[in-house]
Amino acid sequence: MQSERNLKPIRSFRSFANRVFNKIPLEHKTKILETAKEMFMRFGTRSITMEDIARELVMSKKTLYQYFKDKDEMVLLVTAQELEQDKAEIQAIQEASVDAIDEILRISQTVAESFKNMNPTLLHDIKKYHTAAWQAFIDYKNQFIRRSIIDNLTRGIDEGYYRADLNIDLLAIMRLEQVEMGFDVKLFPPDKFTLVDIQLAFLDHFVRGLLTNKGFEKLESYRIPYQNDFLPINKV
Repeated sequence: MQSERNLKPIRSFRSFANRVFNKIPLEHKTKILETAKEMFMRFGTRSITMEDIARELVMSKKTLYQYFKDKDEMVLLVTAQELEQDKAEIQAIQEASVDAIDEILRISQTVAESFKNMNPTLLHDIKKYHTAAWQAFIDYKNQFIRRSIIDNLTRGIDEGYYRADLNIDLLAIMRLEQVEMGFDVKLFPPDKFTLVDIQLAFLDHFVRGLLTNKGFEKLESYRIPYQNDFLPINKV
């Protein structure tokens, strides 16, 4: 199962990122992309210009263009970095978790932290205006994340915590689409719902539909009341 996680599309945009990074002085590249990421997360990509990023960096726009061809390239690089970091975090959780339920609860914490300061329009902006970055996200979602969901479902069934009659492939697709649907501001207006609340509600509903009686007992043994804006778990 682990061998399928080293996927060609992910390697390809990682290679692209490395090629661009090699052209940028070490002292600049991290600062530039960290600043761009913070601005994209806060405002989305559509409303942010290269001039805005240069101003935030106290750098001329001309200098910024010496490092990056355009905003589209910068969005792709930020996306590549974020997906690589996300992948590493999920793999670490998979290795550290003691069972399938522990794994999915730990991932819920990571998801909540990631979405806490994210503008809900970000995914829409990337989808509409940044084709290469969107394709990188789709490849990652449909391959690595889908494989991770399937592995978790298989693990939970083998452990007796998830029902044996689950349609694994169908549920994996459903779960993928739930995550993306949560970013639809027409369905979930930001003035009524936060990304964290949406995603945790989806996850809670999804997990409870998987469980056997043994699984419910295990879930309750981990679970404590919601605090702050993510679902805590007991450390075991």
